[in-house]
Amino acid sequence: DVINTYLPLDHAALERILDHQVADFQRHIRSRLGPDAFYIELTRNAREFLIRTGTSEEFGARELKRTVHPVSYTHLT
Repeated sequence: DVINTYLPLDHAALERILDHQVADFQRHIRSRLGPDAFYIELTRNAREFLIRTGTSEEFGARELKRTVHPVSYTHLT
């Protein structure tokens, strides 16, 4: 048996992962809305909220995508 140990992600790494997830969501919007697409810009507070609710010490950033998409969809409709 092999045991893998992972170090917790630092805040800078979580920011980069969030940037990736937001860019992915932006691409999704563009593919769905075409010329009517809009640009997503998150405030510092929104970014901190998403990182706080979408990450954990135990699972890292695994939940971040599932946090970004539903929260964004809810606030856009």
